[in-house]
Amino acid sequence: MTVRASFPVVKPTGIFFIIILLTGLLLSPGPLVESAEARELTLAESLEIALENNLSLRAAEEEIRTLSPAVDIAEAARYPDLSLSTSYVRMGGDAEEIDFDLGIDWLDEILNEIFAEAFEPPDSLFQTELTLQQPVFTFGRISSGIEQAEAAYQAGESGFSGERQELIHEVITTYQEVILAREMVNFQREVREQVRVHKDVVRSNLDAGLVTKVDLYEARVALSEVEQELMESKSGLDLAREGFRSLLGLERGTSITLADSSQRLLAALEERALDLVGAEDYLDLSDNPGLEQFEYQQEVSEAGLDLAEAERYPVISLMGNYSWEDEDFGFEDSSWSLAVNVSLDIFSGGRRRAEIEQAEAELRQLKYRREEMEDGLRLEAGRALRALQDARSRQELAAERLKETQARVDLAELRYAEGVGTSTDVLNARTDKNQARLTGLEAEFSRIEAVADVYLVLGEADKLFEVVVQ
Repeated sequence: MTVRASFPVVKPTGIFFIIILLTGLLLSPGPLVESAEARELTLAESLEIALENNLSLRAAEEEIRTLSPAVDIAEAARYPDLSLSTSYVRMGGDAEEIDFDLGIDWLDEILNEIFAEAFEPPDSLFQTELTLQQPVFTFGRISSGIEQAEAAYQAGESGFSGERQELIHEVITTYQEVILAREMVNFQREVREQVRVHKDVVRSNLDAGLVTKVDLYEARVALSEVEQELMESKSGLDLAREGFRSLLGLERGTSITLADSSQRLLAALEERALDLVGAEDYLDLSDNPGLEQFEYQQEVSEAGLDLAEAERYPVISLMGNYSWEDEDFGFEDSSWSLAVNVSLDIFSGGRRRAEIEQAEAELRQLKYRREEMEDGLRLEAGRALRALQDARSRQELAAERLKETQARVDLAELRYAEGVGTSTDVLNARTDKNQARLTGLEAEFSRIEAVADVYLVLGEADKLFEVVVQ
């Protein structure tokens, strides 16, 4: 925050989140004029549009859909694998005939007739085969695979819930960022009007011989400075609107204007957040989707460890086969077989041991990261709760200061009109008043920002959505 001692120019802060509309303005030139073609959105409408159109959230939703079939694939391993194959072979050419020559004519003739007929190859062969394979006992491979797929799906759902809650939090805070940017434009317009009025008073006093040209010079410089601040505020508003449009997933070129602020958020949710002050060690973080995701990832890793350990043991499966064959399309000859198959890797060069060690290390890593995240969440909750308290205190002090500075402005203007005060006194008094108003404004939206932060940490940002849309 930059305050100029010689004229009432106040630069806006770079942090825009939540805002309550300015009240009690003495010389308001009217609200900021919005484009007639702009799409006006309430906070409730903005949240609904973002949850429907936000590209990042839609991508996360598709990721969930990619995880769901993995559960079905894992469960399918429990059931038999049944396959059917058929083939037809057509053969041609002359096969070499068997010719017996034992020196006994009648015996050679009989043998040649018998074997010539027996070994005469068919012209075609039709074969159909039905094969069945059923795992009987896998030492936990299948059940661990199913547990791993289910935990991965639940981790994905928790991740999606986390992204949804972060989007709700971001829409609420960014919505207020746009409102603050809009109000900063109005604020600078009001300051400009104040400086113009003061400059006119200075000019009149100069014409009357009551002041010097130095006072007029100061008023002109102040007006030039506030014009620059107003231009920067307008640019900031344009950027804030474009960023909000992108967050909602609206098409480029869509012009938007916002209809209200989130006053109800404070009334409905702030008291519960304040109840948590001083009880940070007892914060209930069980609903935080980030922690839930870590828990499910640990289950995925545990199932992976079970799978790696199961590789030490054999796989027992039942195999069956039934086949038909004929010289033409038909099922004249058939045969079948039934077998129990036992498969065991005897030596893997240390691969199994390495896979087990890798799974154990991944499990420990997830445990440490979860503990780190929980500690960070508690710190963030404490920061947000203290920020909420500080914002409430700053708002109360700003309200008191505003009354005092208004009295100073009245006194400075009276003294200047009577010729016993200076132009600088008036400008400084108005600067203090504008500073007090801006401090109260920032404290107000900081309260809502802190409330939104608390609910995000607790994993209850959906309640913010419910309050807004009800």
